[in-house]
Amino acid sequence: MGRRQINVPQQLKVLKSHQVVFNVTSESKAEEYLTWNTYFFKLKAFDNKFGKDPKGNYTHLEFSYLQDLATIDYHLRRVVSQMTSDIEHALKVRFNQLLMRHTSEDGIEVVSKFLGSRDKDDEIMKRSAYTKAMIDKFGAEPPAWLLWETCSMYVTNDFYRFFLRRIGYEDPVYSLLDGVRFLRNATAHNNCLLTAPAYSVKPTDKLSEYVEELRANPTNDMDFAPVLELVGTDPLIHDLACVLCAHINLVRSGGMVDSAMQEIGIFLHRMKRHWDWYQSEKNDCGELGAQLRAMETLFRAFQRFDRSDERYVLNRQPGRHKKNTVGNVVDDPPFGERRFENKDALGADRLQGHPRIRARAQPRPVTRSNSCHARHSSTHVRPCAIAPVVGSKKYQEPSWYCRPWTMMPVVRS
Repeated sequence: MGRRQINVPQQLKVLKSHQVVFNVTSESKAEEYLTWNTYFFKLKAFDNKFGKDPKGNYTHLEFSYLQDLATIDYHLRRVVSQMTSDIEHALKVRFNQLLMRHTSEDGIEVVSKFLGSRDKDDEIMKRSAYTKAMIDKFGAEPPAWLLWETCSMYVTNDFYRFFLRRIGYEDPVYSLLDGVRFLRNATAHNNCLLTAPAYSVKPTDKLSEYVEELRANPTNDMDFAPVLELVGTDPLIHDLACVLCAHINLVRSGGMVDSAMQEIGIFLHRMKRHWDWYQSEKNDCGELGAQLRAMETLFRAFQRFDRSDERYVLNRQPGRHKKNTVGNVVDDPPFGERRFENKDALGADRLQGHPRIRARAQPRPVTRSNSCHARHSSTHVRPCAIAPVVGSKKYQEPSWYCRPWTMMPVVRS
C-alpha cells in the first residue's frame, strides 16, 4: 500500500516521532512555515545531512536547522542561477567571435553539418511563444545564432565542441561546461542543491588544476586541501567549482561580474548567520559542515581573485600553437604588433582613456565570405578580444584565467 497523504499537523507528528525537536522554532511557527512557505518533502529533504541512531531517529535535529538550510539553499540557487546564465551568454559570445574570426566558415553550412552529424532525430529547436516567429522565419536554413536562441544548453555545448573540432581548436573551458549545465538545470527546476548525496564523481579534466590556480592567488590564505578532496567526491562542490572557474574564464562584462559578487556576498552573509549549528560535533552533520566550508572557501577565492586593471589589454590575438610532426609546439608569429593608424575605426580615442582597457592593435576587417554575417562590410572591424597581461612581477598569471582564447589547434589524424 502506498504512502497516504497527511496534513501539516500530521507532518509535525511524523517529525516529532523521529525525535526532531522544536526548541528554537515553536510548533505553531513550524506549522505556519509548512503551510505558507514550503511543503513537507521539500523541507524534509535536508534531514539526510544529519545523523541517526540505530532506530532511525535523529540524534540532535532542530526543526530550525531544516528551516535555515532551506533558506541557505534558496540563496545558493540564486547565485548559481545568475552565474550559469552569465556563462551561457558568454559562451555564445565566444562562439560568435570564433565564427567571425574564421570567415572561411559558412555559419549556415556549419549548422547543417552539425545537425547532420547528430544521431538523434528529435527537434532540437524548441518552439514557444518566444521562439516560434524566429524559427518560422529562419528555420529552413538555420544560422548558428538560431540554435543558440532556441536549443538547450546541452545542444549548445555539443555544437560548440563540434565547431572546435571542425576548426582544429581545443578550449579548456569546454571541459567545465557539463558541471555548469548540471547545476543550471538543477536551479532551473528549483531542485535543492544541498541535498545531493556524496559519492565518487568523475572529476572534470584539469578542474583540480584550475582550483589550484585559485589557491595560488596571493591574496588567498585559505585551506584548499578539503576543497580539492571534495571536488572528487561531492557533486555539488565539483559542479560549483566548474561554475566559478568557467565564470572567471568566460564572462567579460563588468556589470555581470559585479552582480555575481553582490549575490555571493548576500549568500555568504546568510550562510554564516547560524554557522555554529553546522560546525558543532553534537549535531552530527560533519558532511554538511564540510560542504559549507568548501563553498565559503571557493566563493571567497572567487571574490579575491586578482583582477587588477593593468592585466587587461585590447585586441590581443590569442596565441596559435601548432604541433609539428615530432610533437613539438611551434608558435605562429603573434598578431597585434601594429598600432592604430585610424583610431576612429574603433573609437580607440575613447578607449585610450578607459581605466581598464588600453588599445594595442588594429583588428583585421571582417570579409563578406561568411554568409552568417553577410551584413558586415569590408570596413567593419572585429569585436575586441580582451586577454590578460601580467601587471606585477609578484603576480603569477594563471594560464586559464580570463582568456577569451585559451585554445590551440590540434593535429587531426
